Amino acid sequence: MSSPLSFISERIANGQDAAFHEFPFACSLKWGFLGDLSHICGSSIINSNWVVTAANCKPYSLGTYHVVCGITDRTIIRNQQERKVDRFIVHHNYAGGMSLNDIALANFDESLTFNEYVQPIALPDGSLTEGTATVIGWGLRYTLQIDSTNHLQRGEVPIVNNDECCNLLTSLVPDACSKIDATTICAGGGQVHTCSGDSGGPLVKKVNDQWTIYGIVSWGSLVCDVNIINPPTVYTDVYAHLDFINQNI
Repeated sequence: MSSPLSFISERIANGQDAAFHEFPFACSLKWGFLGDLSHICGSSIINSNWVVTAANCKPYSLGTYHVVCGITDRTIIRNQQERKVDRFIVHHNYAGGMSLNDIALANFDESLTFNEYVQPIALPDGSLTEGTATVIGWGLRYTLQIDSTNHLQRGEVPIVNNDECCNLLTSLVPDACSKIDATTICAGGGQVHTCSGDSGGPLVKKVNDQWTIYGIVSWGSLVCDVNIINPPTVYTDVYAHLDFINQNI
């Protein structure tokens, strides 16, 4: 999964194809300027007029943003619902780039119609501190891939404690530890890894048979390779930012 910013790379390598409509809360965030729109990030439906994504997914002041929901394969559009984003709300403490509080809300005036293909995701009642979770996205599957993946990918990743995460990422990002705290979650550290185009997408887990969003893909290493052990990815902790979400939607 990945950010549109060149120095961040987040994609799902060694993931698997998601089943059709397995994740009805997942939407593609697209951007274009005087031309066609292209996938840049993931996002997740939280109600009929809002999706949540990463703040780094809104780097451009010009151009048009759309969300496309109800899809698993981006080439199969019969159940899709596309909405133009009317406004973004970026967390007031987000400093840009690889920073804490990497979360944003995107609003559209024309409501989504909920059905079996388009559904909101549940918000968490606590942070995710252990075990495994599922990350999904349409990002690249390896570093040199040219275009984002058409079929939604899913991967199972272990939760990594912050101290270990800090140590693993410091060799790649010298100030990594300053960007990892109680408002972030680290997950991964194996052959399943996020890649470019995955930023903004969700880290999810089923709770009482309902998908719940715990994290938002924020940043990771520049290299995404199916043949190496990749370091963890850093996610924005959704539970730590519930006040931001609830006060703005």
